[in-house]
Amino acid sequence: MTSKTYRAHSQAGFSLLEALVSLSIAALVVGGVTAVYSAHADSITRLQAKEQEMAVLESAMQAILSGAVEPKRGSLRMDALEGAPVVDVDYDTEASKDALSLARIHLRYGSSTLESSMLVKESD
Repeated sequence: MTSKTYRAHSQAGFSLLEALVSLSIAALVVGGVTAVYSAHADSITRLQAKEQEMAVLESAMQAILSGAVEPKRGSLRMDALEGAPVVDVDYDTEASKDALSLARIHLRYGSSTLESSMLVKESD
């Protein structure tokens, strides 16, 4: 081989260092994309769980506000819902001079909370 042919032949393709650098960069890109995808999947799972909790709380509040369930401190078992979830109820009334009192209702289920107020007749 002449020196000119040898030089052209030895410069063809990638060197080992170039291949390692390109593989390292590709690994970093794939790792970054995987991390973003994983975080996105986790946030979707948390959001779906929160939506389910809020649906349970809204059903419990609707039952209380419609009068189907008497509001009282303690727990409320939602038998009509799948799994019969149990909602924690905190119920306070503020005394008033009129025949109506302001009742504050705090519902808790899982990591979610729902609060509402309503006017109730004072019992004799």
